[in-house]
Amino acid sequence: MSNWTYFGPEHQARALLAPLLALNPPVVAIDRVPWNKILATAAFGIDAQLSTNGFIRSIYSANLRTGISASAFQACFDKTSAFYETHPAGRVSAVLLETFPNQAMMARGDDATAYPWRDAQANLLFCFQWDESLEGGEESVVGRAADELGRELRGDFARVSGYDGSGLRTLVNYAHGDETLEEVYGREKLGRLVALKGKWDPRNVFCFNNPLPVE
Repeated sequence: MSNWTYFGPEHQARALLAPLLALNPPVVAIDRVPWNKILATAAFGIDAQLSTNGFIRSIYSANLRTGISASAFQACFDKTSAFYETHPAGRVSAVLLETFPNQAMMARGDDATAYPWRDAQANLLFCFQWDESLEGGEESVVGRAADELGRELRGDFARVSGYDGSGLRTLVNYAHGDETLEEVYGREKLGRLVALKGKWDPRNVFCFNNPLPVE
């Protein structure tokens, strides 16, 4: 499935999408959506699914800085297909590719704000999900396989992400929790962020999700 969201008049969107529409895909739906529904619509209404009780979810993520590797995606497809085949209970899992225009972010200097990864062209999310009521130990079996594949896919794409070093960079909202602070916040930003944290939150009240250290 693919979902293309264009900020502007419909005739401009149709012109840009003409090469894709010329492929005659079997199902096409074109609609206008209000501003407050854009992200939910672009994600195929996943908000409601993620709010469903009774499921365990484990998400891994990697930013892509320079293009998208076809070979990495083919390998991802093969590995995910094997996971589906071996663990049918995990077939509600999905690989999500987000691409957003970043011209406005790139137009400002990297040190203008605390936001890292202005040069990221895409975010990849490996979204694993399974029913927590699975019996006979199947829940833990699926969970271990999902985490193993999530870390493997994240590493595969980190190596072709276009970033230096390990290559792994991830948006803080999407971080799994096992990344280093530098991989989430950026080495160049971390000192300033920790100084601000120490000034405004010395008691570490905001400590729930991927928190900054106070020193």
